[in-house]
Amino acid sequence: MQIEKEIKQTRITINNHLDKIQDHIITKLNTTEVNESKIIIELLNLLKEHEREITKFRTNIENIKQHATDLQTFISMKDSITDIVRDDKIPEYCCVATFGENIYQTNIQTYSVTCYDLQGTVKWKFQNEHVLKSLRGISIDNNGNVYVVGESSKTLVLLSANGQQYKTIVTASDGSCSPMSLDYNKITNQLLVSNFSDKAMTFTLT
Repeated sequence: MQIEKEIKQTRITINNHLDKIQDHIITKLNTTEVNESKIIIELLNLLKEHEREITKFRTNIENIKQHATDLQTFISMKDSITDIVRDDKIPEYCCVATFGENIYQTNIQTYSVTCYDLQGTVKWKFQNEHVLKSLRGISIDNNGNVYVVGESSKTLVLLSANGQQYKTIVTASDGSCSPMSLDYNKITNQLLVSNFSDKAMTFTLT
């Protein structure tokens, strides 16, 4: 019968069309799977490369701490920080210090001190325009407390190890003039602060 033939032909046409749609979808899915797999592999390789870099930095830092002087450690850490946080904009005239697994950096532009871990992740940030104007130096004591000086604010400031509290140790009224740098002596537990006026002060910490 003619109707039966037409029905069969219509079914064949529909089946062929569905087969084409199915083939197109499968091809597209396969292509997408291949492309996404490539992206995933690239990301995994990138993560492995970053992991190797981090391991290398940690090893270098530990070796530096064991065999280098404080000055050599400071210089080497500055190079490491440049690599670790190379995607960040490092401010001009910043000062850098290290203690344990932490890296500390001052920012003269934002009146702040930032603490990073060895992977470059920010652990805390202290910011205070009133007491940290023109930051010029930073040093860390044996307990992880942070000491910074502000040239314009004419202050010597103590930050707690977690960056949550601060205390102004010296101000202009104490004769600090314009402090330019400072250094903590781990053996004598003393803090040496130099001034723009060619004077220096020594503090014994308690």
